[in-house]
Amino acid sequence: MTSDDEALQSGKTTPEGTGVRSAPWLSSGTADQLTEQIDAMFRDTAFVREGHITIRGLGWEGQGPTIPPGESGITALCLGVSGVVYGATSGERTHVFRFDPWADAAGPYAHVIDLGVTPGMTSCDLMLTLPGDGCVLVAGRPGGCFVHDPAWEVMNVLDFHSLPEPPFSPQVGEQLRPVPLRLGPGEALVAGVWSEAESVVYAVTHPDGVLMRFAPGRLEVERLAKVGMTAFGGPLAVDCLGRVYGPTERGGWFRFDPASDGLEWMGKVPGERGRRSYDGLCSLVAANGGHLLYGGTIDGCVFAFHVDEGRVHSLGRPTMASQVCGLVVLPDGRLVGVVGAEDEMAHLFVYEPLQGGLRDLGIMRTAYPKTWVVHRVGSAVAGPNGEVFLGENDRLGHLVIYHPALLPTNATYGANRSAQVREGSAVEATAQGGDTEAWPDVSQCSESGHPSRS
Repeated sequence: MTSDDEALQSGKTTPEGTGVRSAPWLSSGTADQLTEQIDAMFRDTAFVREGHITIRGLGWEGQGPTIPPGESGITALCLGVSGVVYGATSGERTHVFRFDPWADAAGPYAHVIDLGVTPGMTSCDLMLTLPGDGCVLVAGRPGGCFVHDPAWEVMNVLDFHSLPEPPFSPQVGEQLRPVPLRLGPGEALVAGVWSEAESVVYAVTHPDGVLMRFAPGRLEVERLAKVGMTAFGGPLAVDCLGRVYGPTERGGWFRFDPASDGLEWMGKVPGERGRRSYDGLCSLVAANGGHLLYGGTIDGCVFAFHVDEGRVHSLGRPTMASQVCGLVVLPDGRLVGVVGAEDEMAHLFVYEPLQGGLRDLGIMRTAYPKTWVVHRVGSAVAGPNGEVFLGENDRLGHLVIYHPALLPTNATYGANRSAQVREGSAVEATAQGGDTEAWPDVSQCSESGHPSRS
C-alpha cells in the first residue's frame, strides 16, 4: 500500500487541506495553485492553444452533394473580391468550390459549395483572382485552364431546408468554362501571380519551367525565360516595383524585371549548411505593399527579403519539420504559416516582427463542428476578416479556418493591409488594381481580346 493510500484510509488528504492526491508532476499547494499547474500543463500540449480553429466539410453533409474522399485534397485557395473564398482540390478528379464567410450561418449557402469538375485535370496548382469582375482562373496538371465568373453564381430556387440541386441556376450554364491558352503540347501552368503594374498574369509551366505572361481575355502567351522546374512548381510573388520572384532548380530563386526583360539569379535560399543540395523555395508571399517578401523552404526554414535594401534575413525554423507549405500575412503585419511534409504532422507557426520571434503554435485540432486533427496542408490564404483559411490536403480534406489571437488595441506590425471586405459592400483585394476589363465569356474569346458584355 502506498503512502497516499494510507493517508486516504486514515482520513488525511494530500496535499494538506486540498483533498487532491499528490502526483510527481504536481507540487504541493492550495487547490487554486494546483488548478493553475494543471491548466499550465495542458496549455503546453502539442496542439494549438492560441487563437481558435474550426473546419468545414466540402459540402453540406446529409443535405446536399459533397466532394468525395480521394478527390477532396485541397491544393489551391484564393480570395474573391466580395470576400468569398474559392478553392480547388487534387486527386482522382479536380473540383472547384466556394465558401462564403458572409452567408447566413443557418442557411444552405453557408456551406462549401462544389462549383464543378475541371475535365482532364487531377491536380490544381494555380488559382488566381483577376481584377475587374473578379473572375477566378484555375489551372493544373496534366493540363487545362478554366475560368469562373462570380456573376454566374445565380441562386437556384431556394429550399431553406436543403441545398438545391444544382445550387445555381442551370440557365446560366456551366460554372467552369475552358480557356484555350496557346500552350505547347503537354504544357501545364503550375504557378502564377497577378502583376498590378502591368495588368498581366505571370505563370510558370510544367514540365520545362518556362516563365511566361499573358493578359486576361487574350489567348496568346509571351514566353520570357526558362527558369527550371522544381518539385513544387511555384510559388511566384511580385514586389513594389513590379518585379517577379520565384524558385529555380537546385535550391535557388530568381527575379525577373519587366522593365528590362532581364532575369537575375538571386542565389540559394537560406538554409543549413550541408542540406542545401536538396533545398528549395516552396512558399512566397509579399508584405508591406511589396517592400518585403517572406519565403519558406523545403527544408523548413523561413526568411525575409527586404526589397529596398536587397537584404535577406533568415528567421530560422519554427520546428524540425520540413516543407513550409503556406504563408499568410495578417492585416496587422504578423506572418502565419504552416510547416510539415507529407509524412509529418502539420504545425501552425507565427512570426511577430516587433518581437522578432518565430513561434511554433502546435498541431491543428478542433472540436467544432466535429473533433478533427489536421495532418497535411496544401494551401493557405488570408480571409476577409483577419482569419486564415487553410486547405487540408488529404484523402478526406476539409477547409480549415484559423482565427488568430487578437493583439492589444495599440499594437500593429507594419504598413501591410490585406484585403478588407465590409458588410454590404465589396472592395478590391490587395492584389488587384488597374482598369483591366473582366474575363470574358471565353466561348467568344479571340486572339485580339474579348468583346464587352451585353
